[in-house]
Formats: sequence, structure tokens, C-alpha cells
Amino acid sequence: APIKDKRIKSRIKRILNSIYNFRYKSNVKRAVQLFENFAATHHKTTKVYDSFEQLKNNPPKGDVIYLSGSDQVFNPIAMKPEFFLQFGDKTIKRISYAASIAVNTVPKDKENVFKRYISDFNEISIREKDSVSLMKKYTDKRINVNIDPCLLIDKSEWTKVSNEKIIDRLKGKPYV
Repeated sequence: APIKDKRIKSRIKRILNSIYNFRYKSNVKRAVQLFENFAATHHKTTKVYDSFEQLKNNPPKGDVIYLSGSDQVFNPIAMKPEFFLQFGDKTIKRISYAASIAVNTVPKDKENVFKRYISDFNEISIREKDSVSLMKKYTDKRINVNIDPCLLIDKSEWTKVSNEKIIDRLKGKPYV
């Protein structure tokens, strides 16, 4: 029978909402922890910066190369200067590797900044073949197309670096 008392209905909704949020937040927290453990084990990284201002005021120095590349880092709609490596000494080499743009056009009001940011790269590589002509509108530099780095190794290599519990949970389920 449906619950007619609005107070009871409201209380049940709050309880269910709390249970859902607790489960969701703990799953997110666990996923972040797994990623951080993986990164600490398999990547040499700089210190963690809490803001672009911190990065701009105290960038990585020494014998370094700045490298950017991931999903939508070149997306001009959500343009972030840190993704375009707008920090540090201009003599440091800047490279994009399999960066993703994820759009077909650059908004008119973002064109000048996009062009300026792209011009700071010494080498440019994107993952979308269809985006080469778009990039060519904003730079004379050669644009290389590279596959998403996640697809560079086969299943056996991924298995070596993956958490076995996650793999067991995903067995038999579709995955792209």
C-alpha cells in the first residue's frame, strides 16, 4: 500500500538519499585512492598544485619537459591555461601528446587565446584525425595524430598494472 503520510514519505526519501550518497561518495573516494596509488607507483610527477596560481608562481624547474595530453585538454570551450601549459619559463619545451579537442569549431570569442596558447607548443599531437584541419587554422606547426595512449598496450600489459579486484568485477561485462 502506498505511504500517505507526507512526513513519513519525506523521512524515507531522506534516508534513501543518505544511503545512496554514502555509497556513491565512498565509491568515488575509493576510485580516487586507487588512481592515486597507481600514479604514485607508475609515474614520476611533480608536487601537487592546488591552483593554477600556485603552478604559475612556482612551476616545475630544472631538466624538464612540459607535457599535456588527455581527454579534451585542447577543448576551447572549457579552455584552462594549465592544460595549455601556460606557466614556467618559455624556454622549456612544451609538447602535447594525443591531446583531445572534442569540438569541431573554436568559438569566435576564444580564437585569439586558443591561437596564442597553441603557438607556445614546440610539438603538437592530437588524437582526432578529423581535428587536424581545425588545428591548422590556428598554427603553421605540424600536427601529428597519435592514438589514445590507453590503447597503446594490450590486455596482458593492462593486467600487470591493474587492480585484480577490479578486473574480477568486470569479467564478462562489456568494456570499451
